[in-house]
Amino acid sequence: MANEEQLVILKQGVHVWNKWHEENFGVYIDFSGANLKKISLFDETAFVGANLIGAVFSEADLRGANLSFANLTVSSFDNTNLTSANLSSAVLSHADLLSSNLKRTVLHDVNFIQYLRHLGRRNH
Repeated sequence: MANEEQLVILKQGVHVWNKWHEENFGVYIDFSGANLKKISLFDETAFVGANLIGAVFSEADLRGANLSFANLTVSSFDNTNLTSANLSSAVLSHADLLSSNLKRTVLHDVNFIQYLRHLGRRNH
């Protein structure tokens, strides 16, 4: 379950969130199951190592967001703008990235194994 206090801070915008994150570095970030549909969090929003299991980012703007080491298992990124986002070492097991914009997205060492199997099942 998402941390409600962190959600309130996040919804105040990128600059407020990044300032809080910098001041509270090392605090466990939990947005599991959060509905962040259509949220605009571009400009290097920091989600490093965050728990985003089951989060919904459909139609969101995450250009340049840092999602490295985040757990994105079963998250939905349908029609999400992830241009220039950093997904290094993220876990995308069973994530939905259909119709997402992944131009210039950093995908170094991403766990796509279960994601690819999930796509294969959806096409049958």
